[in-house]
Parts: sequence; structure tokens; C-alpha cells
Amino acid sequence: MCYNKFKIRRKADDDKKNFQKRGGASLLGRNSKGLCHRHDNTLYVGENTPEVGAEKSKGYADIRHPEAKPKDLKRFFATAQNDRSNSPLPLGEGEVVRAKRVTTSGEGKKEILKPVQDDDNNGITTSNAAHSPRNDSKELNDFKKKAAFTLAEVLITLGIIGIVAAMTIPTLVANYQQKSLNTQFKKAYALINQTLLNVLAQYDYLPRCYYLSGTSIGPSTDCVDVSEKFFSSLKVVKKCEGNAHVDGCIPEYEGMDTVSTANNPDAEVPDGYEDYGEYVSRDCTNFRKNAILNDRTVYVLADGTIIFPYDVVGYGVKLIAVDTNGMKGPNKWGYDLYSFIIRSDGQRFRYSEGGCMAVEEGGTGTTAMISKLERNEL
Repeated sequence: MCYNKFKIRRKADDDKKNFQKRGGASLLGRNSKGLCHRHDNTLYVGENTPEVGAEKSKGYADIRHPEAKPKDLKRFFATAQNDRSNSPLPLGEGEVVRAKRVTTSGEGKKEILKPVQDDDNNGITTSNAAHSPRNDSKELNDFKKKAAFTLAEVLITLGIIGIVAAMTIPTLVANYQQKSLNTQFKKAYALINQTLLNVLAQYDYLPRCYYLSGTSIGPSTDCVDVSEKFFSSLKVVKKCEGNAHVDGCIPEYEGMDTVSTANNPDAEVPDGYEDYGEYVSRDCTNFRKNAILNDRTVYVLADGTIIFPYDVVGYGVKLIAVDTNGMKGPNKWGYDLYSFIIRSDGQRFRYSEGGCMAVEEGGTGTTAMISKLERNEL
């Protein structure tokens, strides 16, 4: 009797003879001449391989484990047909290796059996009833039933996705919008400062139209001329002189008065003023809401940027308001609407922090935006 562990290998008859010489031939099974040897426990697939249920007419045979007792049956291995790989192929209870009867070439042609490994299972099939095609189909159907999702599970999953989306999408949209507004601020700030430098280049002296550093005073003698040169250097596509909102140059902006009142609803109002905003904007009347909508001269540029000076005659571009993205929203102070003033220390001549401006809730002032820009944080 052969042991329970075997290796199935192709073996030429010449090698088989040498094998028989090495250890004798204790044989087992019908038609098993010299194929099963006790000493190295090897079952050789050769000319006289045991055939069980052989389909000789088709040139095929089934090679089975010779042991009959399932409880004692242990796994043994079959090496790949071409023997180029040492990876073992496991065989279990009732499993067979499909073999094909072929004729060798060259002198002394012989008819031998070779394992056929032309499918996903490397030619291994089974005769067990538990693994019949009928039962395999049943197992597959059972798996499909178990793998399917119920309507309740789908609805719960969609609900979770909806909750996560509701929590994350607003933040993502807000971040994108803020990044877009920051980019527009940088572009507008660069535009007005470059235009101011172009104007400065047309003078052989520092034009008298600026605020002294650290103060709220400064000369305004050249402001009208500077303003004319400033706007002539820009691509102005529309100009509204008064009634800018009605004429379509600007949206309905709030003013320093209305924003201050909204930001401080419980603030004490001094005598003589209608509300807190009126009190706060007493020195900035031209940037009150009514004045902006009805009394300011507004310039609309080709890229949509909106610029309006505090006062064309007196201040000109010495103090201006800029909507960095024009008619697009949100059209709020501290979001896309900022004021700028020209600052000079006798050498530098540029737009700096704003004046006569109240930041709407959640916005950022001009000074803070410029500071972030200089630190590369926008």
C-alpha cells in the first residue's frame, strides 16, 4: 500500500526504470506497474499510469488518489505540467487531475499520459457530490443573495452620505470663494499701485496728493491733476457721474453709516444724531450709503473692477473705494469692497490702508488684507 502523501510528476519510462532499480517496486492499483513506490512516496504519471473512468476513446484519463478512505485522506500535490514551476498544486478529497494520452516524439515513440492544466483550476476537477455543478450553482446563488443590499441599508447609506455632504460642502464652497476673493484683491491692489507709479513717472517731483505717514492730513494741491492722469491710464468702459446705482454702474452698496449701525445695534447714540452710524461717519459723509448710490462719480473698468473716489474735486484718488470683482457678489465692505488712501513719507508713494470704511460682519479690513498680502498669506 502506498502512503497518503504523493507527488504527481511526469516521468519518462527510462527514468522509471532507474527509479525501480533504486528501491524496488511495491506496487498498488489496477494497471499500476512500477508507478507507486514506498520509499519516496511519489506517484509518477507515465505510460502505465492508473486510469479510473478513463475516456480512452477521447484520449483522456482521470488520475485519482489511490486511497479509498476519506477520513484518512491527506492532501498531496501535483506539479505543473511543464514542470517549470515548483509551486505545488493542492489536491483534496475526491479531486482528480485530468490527463491526456499523448504520443512521444523521436525514436521509440511511446504513448503516455500528461496532466491537462488548461483552466482556472489547473485541470483539477472533483467527483464529490457536494461540489457538483448543481450544488456549485446553489452556493453561488446563496452568495449573491447574501451579498445584496436591502433597501433599508441603501437608504441608511444615502442618508449618511447626505449628512456628511451637508457638513463638508458648505465649508469647501466657502474656502473656494474666499480664495477667489483673495486673488481678486491681489489683482486689484497691484493694478491701482502700478497705475499710481505710472502717474508718478509723469512728474519730476512728488505730486502733492497724499496723506502723511501715520496721520490723517496731507497736501491735496495736485489731486485733480493726479486723478485725471490716473483714470486716463486705466481702461475705463463706463463712467457714471451721480446716480451710479440707478445708471447701473454699481450694485446697492451699504455705506459707512449703515454698516456701523448694523455692527453696533446697542451702541449709545450721542445727542444730535439719528443713529450710531450717522455719528461714526460724521467726517466721512461721502462714503455714507446715500452718497455712494446717488452722488459719487464711478468708473467701471474693462475687467469689471469698480473704482469711485471719495471726492473728485477735493480728494480725487487720494482716497478711493474699489470693488475688486465689480457687480459680482457679495458686494460687501471687507469682502470685495475696500477703501485705499495714498500714503507718502516723502519717498514712497503708494496706496495703503483704507479710510472712511466700516467692515461688514465677517469681513477683513484693508490694512489686514495688505498685511496678509505682504506676508504671502493670501
